[in-house]
Amino acid sequence: MSDRKLAAVMVTDIVGYTAMLVSDQKHAVALVEQSLELIQATLADYGGTEFHSYTDKSYTVFPSATDAVNCALAILKSLDDKPDLQLRIGINLGEIILVEGRLYGEIVNIASAIERLAEPNGLVITQSVHDAIRGELELRQIDLGQKLLKGLDNPVRLYAVSSGRRPHPPTDFMATLILRRVPHISGAYLAAIWIVIEVTDFLAGNGLLPTHWVYPISIGLLSFTPAVVLMAFVHGAHGREKVANIEKVGVPLNLVVALTLALTLRAPSPITVSG
Repeated sequence: MSDRKLAAVMVTDIVGYTAMLVSDQKHAVALVEQSLELIQATLADYGGTEFHSYTDKSYTVFPSATDAVNCALAILKSLDDKPDLQLRIGINLGEIILVEGRLYGEIVNIASAIERLAEPNGLVITQSVHDAIRGELELRQIDLGQKLLKGLDNPVRLYAVSSGRRPHPPTDFMATLILRRVPHISGAYLAAIWIVIEVTDFLAGNGLLPTHWVYPISIGLLSFTPAVVLMAFVHGAHGREKVANIEKVGVPLNLVVALTLALTLRAPSPITVSG
């Protein structure tokens, strides 16, 4: 007989467990024991009930999203004294199905999927959890955008969570850029542009490419940088996100601008001095 109820589901997973199991099985097993001991010791303070434990992954149910998030943060805080153990945690809120002590439901699958998107010793929550704890907990929540998770037709908005007071907006914005890997992706694009320009200039200097191509290629690639930054912001975090409305307009527009500049601008003529 099945039982349905509203609950918060927390899924924890050990970072790097599979690789560790191959290289040092004894150490991997010891970390599993540490993880289970830590989780079980913390659950009692927040009303959590552990349902499943598959080697390095644990599934726990809480009566409220607030309890689940507080428990997750307490677990992550305890990891400060355990440098060898790193966990990822995902929390979702919704209707769960209990069948003979087993836990089922799309809510559970989503919690398991988003756990993989957390940073090491990090916590990721869904929009439903974010809404439930709003005003209840003083937390730093960074919007990771809408992610299209495997097996789902509709995207799910996710947030990375850490304890402590909310930072000033500029600090929070910079943290968002870093989490979405905007500096990394934009930097890689600019580095790629530099390589292309250097190669193009080399080929032109050796007569393998028309010299008048170098300048428009450089201008065109540089002009497309805003579109790359925009795409990095939307898609740069872990996981996938549906194409945003701003992309549907911004990227084609930027492409048109880049091509227009590349085709119309010419390299400045050298200055000649008459003697």
